[in-house]
Amino acid sequence: MSGKISFRRNYAAYGDNVRPFEKADDIGSVITEFLWYEGTPFYPFGDLVSANISSVWLGAGEPTKDDEDNLDLVFKMPESDGGNFFEIVLRSSGGTSYGGWAWGQDLEVTDTVVSGHRVLVAHANELCVFLEYSLEKGKYVQRNIESDCKVTTSTVRRLTKISRRH
Repeated sequence: MSGKISFRRNYAAYGDNVRPFEKADDIGSVITEFLWYEGTPFYPFGDLVSANISSVWLGAGEPTKDDEDNLDLVFKMPESDGGNFFEIVLRSSGGTSYGGWAWGQDLEVTDTVVSGHRVLVAHANELCVFLEYSLEKGKYVQRNIESDCKVTTSTVRRLTKISRRH
């Protein structure tokens, strides 16, 4: 159950590589949410075409066997500044929603559960960034670690976007 997430399927291939539940309309709605950030495009369309996808169980406990409708999706976007953005789509019987993002070279699911969801670890060079599900925000956020150095989502996304233009 725990371990690095494997991304072996290309989302845009849409053939046998992508299962019907992974290309449902509700997934498309969430994709449009993460393609944009603060009212402007963040990813070019080509990034979605090049994205790889993985279906994973991020909930607490064991997944219900053969219950594809509750598997979460993680999109591994093309490399940017030495790593990849991982865009999380949460799915349950209650609906589908944007689950946040991570950045790094690899993304790992742990067996540790916080707020009903498994903790994720993004490996970025020599660093490990822990992400926990926030009930307040309704998505994954960086674990609250007391530190003098705080980098906000806006800062990371803005700097990455600026570097893509140069």
